[in-house]
Amino acid sequence: MREGVVNGSALGKYSSLLGEDVFFVPCEWGTKRPIVTYVERPFEGTKTSAYRGLFDLEPTNIAVYLGQASGGLCAIDFDVDDDLAAFLAVNPKLAATTRSRGSRGGMVWLRVQGDYPESCNPYHKRFEWRADNRLSTIYGRHPSGVDYTLIVDAPPVTVTFDEIVWPDGWELPWTGKAGR
Repeated sequence: MREGVVNGSALGKYSSLLGEDVFFVPCEWGTKRPIVTYVERPFEGTKTSAYRGLFDLEPTNIAVYLGQASGGLCAIDFDVDDDLAAFLAVNPKLAATTRSRGSRGGMVWLRVQGDYPESCNPYHKRFEWRADNRLSTIYGRHPSGVDYTLIVDAPPVTVTFDEIVWPDGWELPWTGKAGR
């Protein structure tokens, strides 16, 4: 049995963990390529037996369509372990939130109440803020060949965006200034 699978259903495991309001997207194994179109698909369409059956194709990666599409579920992607550690050091509450790992660093999953900035491209070196109109993979095989792992198997912590603390000196793309 692969890591993260409960009773043979990875989708069931991640639905229980992240919530029933999450918009899951099936992707080709070992890639980030969706198997189906999803951008214009209504959320209700993700609950049909035909759509959910796509996740039973073996093997299938599972991604999340982030932000408003998933009830405010957002993610912060870190490629460097030290950056992730620095972020968690100033956000102890987020040390208990869902956290996954692909080939390096980690993904911090959180539910954001209220407003939050648009997703940002990682033009800076420390992190990538992923929200509306972005996908993040939580289960399957990373394109580098390693399996995604769940580092913290706990539901996402709920915060407002303003509660997130950014380490001193980090460039914040939505403000054009460094943190704190």
